[in-house]
Amino acid sequence: MRRLLVVLSVLVFLTLAVSTATAQNQITLAGTSNDMTFTGTGGGNWTLSLPSASGGLKDTAWGSGTLCTGPGCPSSPTIYPFNIMQGAGVTITGTETGPNSNAWNITQSAPLTFCFDGCGAGSLLTGTLELVSLVETGKTGTFNDDLTANIVITGGSLASMLGPDAVLSITVDFASKDKLRLATLTSGQTVAAKISDGELTPTAEPVSMVLVGSGLLLLGGFVRRRRKT
Repeated sequence: MRRLLVVLSVLVFLTLAVSTATAQNQITLAGTSNDMTFTGTGGGNWTLSLPSASGGLKDTAWGSGTLCTGPGCPSSPTIYPFNIMQGAGVTITGTETGPNSNAWNITQSAPLTFCFDGCGAGSLLTGTLELVSLVETGKTGTFNDDLTANIVITGGSLASMLGPDAVLSITVDFASKDKLRLATLTSGQTVAAKISDGELTPTAEPVSMVLVGSGLLLLGGFVRRRRKT
């Protein structure tokens, strides 16, 4: 009986360890040096435009876990450029989820492009990016705007380590000193913003989640059976 309990405990530990290791794999984005622009369309809604210059929204990023590249990982990972680009004619629209909700659903007419260390041959990671939502928190003073996007991985040497899908979470800082809120933008009014930081992480794999759940269920069943005996 004790041996069975040990085996089940090890199973739970191993599956949890696999999930923890997966969660540690991420690409961290540094703050961008160029701006994106929000333009009010009225009713608390807006459109978003990324820089049209070559490279789009860009700065540097680095990987951790199995996504870490170069010597010195994980203490001093190699830093590479990243780019988020909006194609010509692509529109991005934010629609407030409700009055004074300070949350927006985002729609795009076409996907954006994400690249880590270049967009051509030899790139570490490439993908198509769909902005999903933006949530603004804070009542006065500094507002935190959290932008979420889904990424479909299309190529790059790190693609197999990250998996086919990933989630990008971004914190946005506004350049305006007037502490404007997106919900108060009037039609045609603009405000510039930068990425202050961000994290690109793999989407949790259902198989790993099932393994963890199964291990816990087996252990729970054994404990109940032991109590009955």
